[in-house]
Amino acid sequence: MKITDFDILKRSYSDDLTIKYNEKDSRMMTGLYLWVEGSLGKETEIIDEIRINAPNAKLKTYTLKSEEPRYITATGGEVLCIPQTAPNPDGAMQFINWIYSSEENYLFAIYGIEGKDYDITDGRINKLIPDEFFYEWMFRNKNYQLFTPEVDQSYIDTYTSWDDKAITSEMLGFRFNNENVKEIEAAIKELAGKQMNPILYGFVDYETEYPKALQALKDAGIDDYIAEVQRQMDEFLASKQ
Repeated sequence: MKITDFDILKRSYSDDLTIKYNEKDSRMMTGLYLWVEGSLGKETEIIDEIRINAPNAKLKTYTLKSEEPRYITATGGEVLCIPQTAPNPDGAMQFINWIYSSEENYLFAIYGIEGKDYDITDGRINKLIPDEFFYEWMFRNKNYQLFTPEVDQSYIDTYTSWDDKAITSEMLGFRFNNENVKEIEAAIKELAGKQMNPILYGFVDYETEYPKALQALKDAGIDDYIAEVQRQMDEFLASKQ
């Protein structure tokens, strides 16, 4: 009997794990799981917690279709925001600008006082206290970021050159206004969760269930929703000419 890569994957990633998406990082930190969906920098963020349970653990980031073009489209899901109700929004913005104005300010805000909270040797940072003052990823800036001694240089090279060949998308800055299609949006989101996700994760038969789910989305108005998105995108691109 020959064991395939797919067999190994099935044994290491069960249906139960598939549907509990938000537990992905905590599962890795137990030291019992092989991989997790992440982003560049994930391995340095969680490796210390993983090594509590698996002292010899090593992590590496892999990308899918790395030969394809890479686009800069948006900031992603992690952004610094100032609430509308902030009593001093200008002061908050000044603080953020201060952090990014110099490497000295950046290191002080995140790691504290050099010689007391951290020290730097051969361009690598050694943390002298267990935690940073802020999570480093909140303010991550490749121009200032330092790495601990155990981080491979190959990873640092990849990290610092990640966007060197990236293409700035023409859609950068586009923001969809759902005001005209709120009810449709709510309906298709509900259907996506109830009918599309089970298909995506392999819990139901694709051949029979996908046409039903697609028709349900059409009945809910997804074509009108797509048309509204396309209209706003066309207007956005036209305004840049």
